[in-house]
Amino acid sequence: MIRTDYKKVLLIFCTIFLISLFVAGCQKEQATNNKENASFENQNGNQNVRAQTFVYITNPQRVEHKTFSIVKPKDWKETEYNSALIYLPPNGNLNDAFSEKFSMMGGFIPENETRSFKEITLSEIENSKSAMPNLQVIEFNETARLGRIDAIKVVLNTKIQNRTLVITQLRALQGNKAYAFSMQCEERCADSNIFYEMAQSFEWKNP
Repeated sequence: MIRTDYKKVLLIFCTIFLISLFVAGCQKEQATNNKENASFENQNGNQNVRAQTFVYITNPQRVEHKTFSIVKPKDWKETEYNSALIYLPPNGNLNDAFSEKFSMMGGFIPENETRSFKEITLSEIENSKSAMPNLQVIEFNETARLGRIDAIKVVLNTKIQNRTLVITQLRALQGNKAYAFSMQCEERCADSNIFYEMAQSFEWKNP
């Protein structure tokens, strides 16, 4: 029974939260059978690391995708799940909601959207809180950064089975291209320093 609840939580946060924030306010990049147009296609497997000092990421590896690149620890697994890229540490478990994991989501702001990026974010947080009344906003910071792009930092938590699940998300907009880089874990994230170094290494691309 608890196992089923954990899977439900994983779906809520990896699909409803991470994706609904973009579905309502943005247009998701559509993965197709054409690898050239796939939303998170790895372009060339470039493992070179540009000038940046890493303290917490050992054996840094830069992975290139069509609309962005980012550095991750070489022994971390990168996998696609429900239109999001998931980054798992060596002992991570995708099917355990409380197992630490990072994710990247991309989307486009529709041309007819009149709301600001902040308004879109606040609206979708409220929608998520309606679906999960015990969801709490711990931090909302408009002065964060994702790479060199101005970002909104949102930290939320919720209680599940007397355990606290925490989501930290950096949301950035470059032109009409939106990105969300997220960290999910139970209470204190052991690899939060890696998360912020990965965020610092983020580079957007103009496809």
